[in-house]
Amino acid sequence: MGFREAEALTNTEILELQCDVLLPAALENVLCAPNAASVKAKLIIEGASGPTIPGADQTLGDNGILVVSDVLANADGVVISYFEWVQGL
Repeated sequence: MGFREAEALTNTEILELQCDVLLPAALENVLCAPNAASVKAKLIIEGASGPTIPGADQTLGDNGILVVSDVLANADGVVISYFEWVQGL
């Protein structure tokens, strides 16, 4: 924000940009049935927990978009959090 040579985009516009890899990594449920058809990424890697609603998975798959689920993509974060918790005890 505030960079003169940048164009401001909404969160929805960011999800719909033409790109090779889309990595939703902050919020749950950002990819849903209404916006899944507009996603133009070739690959989605779920960095957040649950960024894709089940209804959107079907649409993304039908459009040839590969989704690496959060269970695979960010499992290391969960494991590390567990180790930190154990060490804190």
